[in-house]
Amino acid sequence: MPIRPLSTQPIRLVVHSALSIASGDVNEDGYALLEDQLWVIDGASGLTDRTFTSGPTDAAWLTSTTLTLLSDLPPRDLRTTLGQLVADISTKLEELGVTPECAPHELPSASLAAIRVTGMGLEVLTLGDCRLILRGAHDHHIHVTRSTELDSLDRAAVQQLMAVKRSTGLDLYASRAHILDLLRHNRDLMNRPGGYHAFSTDLNTNSINSEVIKVDEGAVGLLVSDGLYRLVDTFHRYEPSELIEAAERTGLKGLLAELRAIETSDPDAQQYPRLKMSDDATGVLFSITRNG
Repeated sequence: MPIRPLSTQPIRLVVHSALSIASGDVNEDGYALLEDQLWVIDGASGLTDRTFTSGPTDAAWLTSTTLTLLSDLPPRDLRTTLGQLVADISTKLEELGVTPECAPHELPSASLAAIRVTGMGLEVLTLGDCRLILRGAHDHHIHVTRSTELDSLDRAAVQQLMAVKRSTGLDLYASRAHILDLLRHNRDLMNRPGGYHAFSTDLNTNSINSEVIKVDEGAVGLLVSDGLYRLVDTFHRYEPSELIEAAERTGLKGLLAELRAIETSDPDAQQYPRLKMSDDATGVLFSITRNG
């Protein structure tokens, strides 16, 4: 990955650890560590048997291609960068046979969380269910990027999935096939009114807003995909502030080992209802320090 010139901003990012672990044979998550920016991306393949790319999955292709494109882009504000990524990915998918007639649920898409150092603080942009957890340097105030409509849609889908399991006695995987129409309907709400924003070819970045958070030296943050955030919102092992503390104390490897142990102990989602037994999980632990 090309090394960018040192940032001229008064603060800089220090990455303490970064880890992305697949739940199966293919990791559809990923991260980018740039001089002035950090990104976490969680890809999702289309909900059909059709594939468009030569990657191990379309989601894995989307994630790896996006990360490669990111490494070659000049440092700019996050929305501008995102707009360029949408344009570049759209061009590549058009070359691979994607047409305007394709429904959103047929195409690869992704959730993401990104931060960038600015003269005003930390620019933050999140789409879908990836999150930033940020702990202040002095008052230990915790900032967590808000949940989106995607979280509500997923909760409703989980409830429907559990109802199918109870009524049919089928396992988690077989029950999921019974709610595929609902999952496709929810995916088709992506980047639509009443739906949620996600990184895909139809994302209008003019409708996306980043926020700038004032940060001081010593602030600590964690960028996570929803697979790792399961420790907070699905398995209820940690509050967001405790997740950062656990990452500092045991390292991301320790958190991921705990995550996999919980998933393995509940393979059919009986104790912890969820859409799939295990998920790819990614985290980037960083802090803020003064430049120079």
